[in-house]
Amino acid sequence: MTSGEVEHPAVPAPRARRPSLEEQAQERGTQPIGDGEFYARDELFAEPGELKDFLEFLYESRRAGIA
Repeated sequence: MTSGEVEHPAVPAPRARRPSLEEQAQERGTQPIGDGEFYARDELFAEPGELKDFLEFLYESRRAGIA
C-alpha cells in the first residue's frame, strides 16, 4: 500500500431475498389445507398422546432452528 491509499474492509455481497412462504406455495401451485382440524386428531397417530409428543418435538426443533 502506498501512502495516501485507504484500505477499505471487504463488503459482503447482499443476499438475495428469499421468497416468502406464500410466494413459494404460489410458485408450486400448493393449495391450503383448510383450518387443519382434520389433521390435528389423536386418531391419526398410533398411540394416545403421540400428537402431543410430535408437536412438542416440532416446536422445539423450530426454536432450535433445526426444522
